[in-house]
Amino acid sequence: MNRELYRWHSQGRVPMVPFSSSAHGFFSKLEREGIQVPEGALTREDVMKVWKASSMEPKLKEAYINERNLRLYRIFVRAAKDYGISVYAMSQAYFFHRPFQVFPVGAVSKAEQLSDFLAADSWEPDEELIKTLEECGVE
Repeated sequence: MNRELYRWHSQGRVPMVPFSSSAHGFFSKLEREGIQVPEGALTREDVMKVWKASSMEPKLKEAYINERNLRLYRIFVRAAKDYGISVYAMSQAYFFHRPFQVFPVGAVSKAEQLSDFLAADSWEPDEELIKTLEECGVE
């Protein structure tokens, strides 16, 4: 979602219904594969290292492996450890705490994924984390 569309949802209090709000499990797949993202500014080389290290399908890589998503992944991994929730729940939790209603549409294939999804709705991110995500370009 770009800033203009986010502003439109926020100002009009218009609900959002994102499909595949978990990016087809992108962040969870990186975590399962043990992908590490270096601290600091990410380079094209860093992005390509993740591309080569990941066993994801090429279509998924093309859609989601980019600098912004790797910065988000790094934030989600760190925050998940700090707050004791899964990376998947962390990636979903941010949706539930917007100034407008969000009804993410997603699919789960395991009971633990459903539990994580439900946990995301009840978890409250603190202002510092929200600010960090917003600085990363997440509206």
